[in-house]
Amino acid sequence: MDPTTEVNERLQEHYQRVWMARQYFAGSAYPWDRRGEVYLRYGEPDYRSRSGRAPGVMSVAVQRVKDELYAQLYTRSPRGALVGTVFPVRSSRAMFADSFNLMGRNDADSHTMGDGYLPVTSGEDNSLVPWESWVYVTVGGGMEITFTDEMGSGHFNFAPIPLRQPIGMRSIARIQENAPETFYMQAVGEMPEQYRPWWQTRELEFYYDVADARGGYFMTQVDVAYGLPIDVEKIGRGDLTLSMALYDSVTNRAFRTRRTVVRNDTLSDSNAMLTDLLTLPVPPGTYHLTVKAENVSANRVSLLQQVLAVESYGDSELQMSDPVLAAQIDETDVDDSFRRKNLRVLPLPTRAFLVGQEMGLYFEVYN
Repeated sequence: MDPTTEVNERLQEHYQRVWMARQYFAGSAYPWDRRGEVYLRYGEPDYRSRSGRAPGVMSVAVQRVKDELYAQLYTRSPRGALVGTVFPVRSSRAMFADSFNLMGRNDADSHTMGDGYLPVTSGEDNSLVPWESWVYVTVGGGMEITFTDEMGSGHFNFAPIPLRQPIGMRSIARIQENAPETFYMQAVGEMPEQYRPWWQTRELEFYYDVADARGGYFMTQVDVAYGLPIDVEKIGRGDLTLSMALYDSVTNRAFRTRRTVVRNDTLSDSNAMLTDLLTLPVPPGTYHLTVKAENVSANRVSLLQQVLAVESYGDSELQMSDPVLAAQIDETDVDDSFRRKNLRVLPLPTRAFLVGQEMGLYFEVYN
């Protein structure tokens, strides 16, 4: 959930997954089969293939997961790219024997029940049952889950473990260790669910500093100063949206504000800093502070959180606001977000000064 918005994105994602599971992964099961169960926990897989439809393009991360699983299970090189399921599914025995140059053998080992199981590759698909292969690269260190419809009823379950060791596989113990249901149960123990926000982040680098001061009508003014490097490699091109939220878990109230900053892309000095300030008047208390900087056009976002104690500034005793480290303090009559009384206070969110640079310190005293 992103506290800087009024929408519960995680709850929305859950409802969407429920709808997808009911719509596409129910078959003859209610409310859904094993595919729906996995989808509810982990969402859309990074790669999905199924009987008669195996995409030939996959990411390097997906390929790594498949290659590692194949090396765990098999002693021979695959016949073609691993576009289908690496875990063996029930297949034609005659074609299986041919693929390992065993055609014509008539001994018991070549005709056991376990011999009729094979992976599905771009060069070989002898499967006798409908199957689906899902790959998640960030769950369980990377895993493939294979589902099969053994009865042809539309009800998919985890692919079963062969009753006997198929020819070309390392051992029945390896098959059991890498079975889809085993993988899944281990993953659930380590990561019960996975939620990936819509922005699919590349990190956006920024700094922030927070200070409070006396506000009006018994409120306290909370200022969050943002500092973003003017470097397209760090924050991308395009406009930026800065957001902050203060959430009070006792009263269940949230205070939010945001602003879009139009950047001047002609500034390219990597040492330059874009500075802005967001302000919220809130009652004194303890809050969960969330600050976010986002560049939607560049698919970059960063969200930082901390617990924040907001002071109460009465008028019965001598008090001082939080001090603000400033890069520059000048007299001004321009009314902008940096104005404090008759001064323009430009904060320095990095809290870092160059050698020889003057340091400003601004604070207010009340009595």
